[in-house]
Amino acid sequence: MEMAKFLSQAYGGAVLQDNLILTCGAHHGFHLVLSTLLDLNGVVFIDEITYTNSLGICRQFSTMQIVPVAFDLSTGVDFDDLQCKVKSRKFTPCEGKPFWGVYFTMSVFHNPTGVTYSPDLCMKLIELARQEDMLIVSDDASNLLSYNFPEKPPKRLFAYDNYENDNYLGHVVSTSSFSKLLGQGIRLGWMECPPRIMEIFNNSAILYGTGSFNHFTSHLITTFLREGLCQKQYESILVKYRERLNLVEDYLKNHLPKEIKVKHPRGGLFLWIEFPLGFPAEAFEKYLIEKHQMFVLNGSYFSVNGDKFQNCIRFVCTYYDLPTLKVASEIFCESYKQFSH
Repeated sequence: MEMAKFLSQAYGGAVLQDNLILTCGAHHGFHLVLSTLLDLNGVVFIDEITYTNSLGICRQFSTMQIVPVAFDLSTGVDFDDLQCKVKSRKFTPCEGKPFWGVYFTMSVFHNPTGVTYSPDLCMKLIELARQEDMLIVSDDASNLLSYNFPEKPPKRLFAYDNYENDNYLGHVVSTSSFSKLLGQGIRLGWMECPPRIMEIFNNSAILYGTGSFNHFTSHLITTFLREGLCQKQYESILVKYRERLNLVEDYLKNHLPKEIKVKHPRGGLFLWIEFPLGFPAEAFEKYLIEKHQMFVLNGSYFSVNGDKFQNCIRFVCTYYDLPTLKVASEIFCESYKQFSH
């Protein structure tokens, strides 16, 4: 109950206790979805640029087919490409597995690009999932890290799957984690599931037999929530993270050439930097490591096939204090000048 109250306040919309399952984190939730709900010969549709750990989880299921979907760095997934690939691969799942396919994405503050899907795109995704009876898993680990406060975060994809609609069955699972809110070592998260999927999980051997994942930590966090400490921590990190992202963004925009796009998504943990096409971001990444022990990740690292977004870099800005980030920004810009010449 405490968790549902906290999330309802943070999201700015109702979160029902009966829709929540505790996990060890967002990735653990995704793994549970694949192992419990998807046909073992199923299809996983995934953005062609995505968080690599999520892709690694998919690859552990060797009988499943991974299908990358085109992604626009300004608007998100290419809906037409997804729709075409979904319709051409649909099949009837085996008994005991409710879904033949799943689309995995991050619709708010996408990692690594920072893109947030428009309401229109979100509704199209819901309608496609209903028409083709496929599941959508939305990794919402960054949703609550919205820096336009006091406004609430953008609406999560789960909330677009409206149970009041006549054709509602429940086609979206939201996975998330306390790691980015309270600390990386917490290893406690949750899934938000529609009733028909809750029933499957509640009757599954892995949940029925264990009762709860990370049971001790969940009791600690319950107390943290009840005493209002989680809300206090949440409000504190929003202020700190926004300051840090803004500092790096301002410095890079003022000291890098104008043709380099520095994208601040107003949420999440990263800046996404797009250099002109042809810029060897991977070589620049290695240059920063060798010369300054500074670690960033080039865009191809997040590409499903490792061959796209080679001119882009993800810059983490939230784990360090302001003086450290100022120095890092100076090193980054000066290194770019040296590397380019």
